Order: sequence, then C-alpha cells, then structure tokens
Amino acid sequence: MLTQNTAWKNVEKALEALGRAGLMSPRKMAVCRLAALERAIRPSGYFRQKAGRLKGFSARVLREHPEGLRSWLRSVPAGELRRELLSHKGIGPETADCIVLYAAGKAGFVIDAYTRRIVSRAGAAAGLSYDGWKALFERSLPPDVKMYNEYHALLVRLGKDFCRKTRPLCASCPIENICDKNI
Repeated sequence: MLTQNTAWKNVEKALEALGRAGLMSPRKMAVCRLAALERAIRPSGYFRQKAGRLKGFSARVLREHPEGLRSWLRSVPAGELRRELLSHKGIGPETADCIVLYAAGKAGFVIDAYTRRIVSRAGAAAGLSYDGWKALFERSLPPDVKMYNEYHALLVRLGKDFCRKTRPLCASCPIENICDKNI
C-alpha cells in the first residue's frame, strides 16, 4: 500500500520509520494511534489516507485470519487470495498482485505503469484494461513465481533506466531494435 503513487526511495524511508517505531506487524499497526502511523509513513505520500487504510487492513486481517498474516497468505490459492485482497479498501489490482507475487510467493503477474508504457511504446499492445494486460502476460508466460518476479523486475529497470515517461533513452535501450517507439 505504501508504494501507491510514490517513488520507491520514499517507501524505503517510510519502512525505516515504521521499523524504528516498532510498527512492522499488523497487530502493532491495528492498535497504534493513527497519528503515530501517519508520522511514520509520511515520506510515502498520501500518508493520512494510507495510514487509515493500513490500520483498516491490519484490523480486518487480525479479525478474519487468526492464523496470522503469513499463514493466511501462504495457505490460500492465488486467485482466491487476490479476490479477497481486492475486497479491502485501498487495495487495487496492482497492489493485490504485488501481495500475491511478492508476499505470498504465488504466481500472479504484476502490471504497473512501466509495463504498460514499455509494451505500448513497443507496439505490442495498447488500450487494454488492467485485467487485459494481466491476461496477456499470464497467457504468454508459464505460471512461475521466479519468472514473474524476474520479468517484473526487468520491466521496472527498463522503465526506470531507458523507457522513461519523459525523455526516454531509445538509442541506448536494450530493446531498441524491436521497439516501434510509439512515443
């Protein structure tokens, strides 16, 4: 939830502050004062909204999953987990897919702005919904956690280092020879 609409360096600052404040568990987040949580996650932006959603998510997980967050994430099939995550306020498709892939260790391809930008500029797909993009990748790749993780990481790196939103570095891009450069 902290990564929504913010740069990773700011998420890291928020995570460090959460650690210093001893707020790295759902139980601690659910019972802490809202102001303390807001202070800790302030670097991530939209901190008031995110703090309320983190508290709500934490409280609901504790209430509905007494086995604990880790056990819940690991024990539920990916599709079912994704559906339940999407029912939480503040968790959209990208956040749900990140939780499924990275926290639960289950195959679910993450579609982010980098992925949409790169693939659209390359001319491979455009105008798809989030679920359309997800289906495109999941039909094209075997359902493998390591592969999805690596593909996503490579797309993020390509998007950050070359296929930037403004002033992309097309001439030195590793996929320059296969890209239609629809900029």
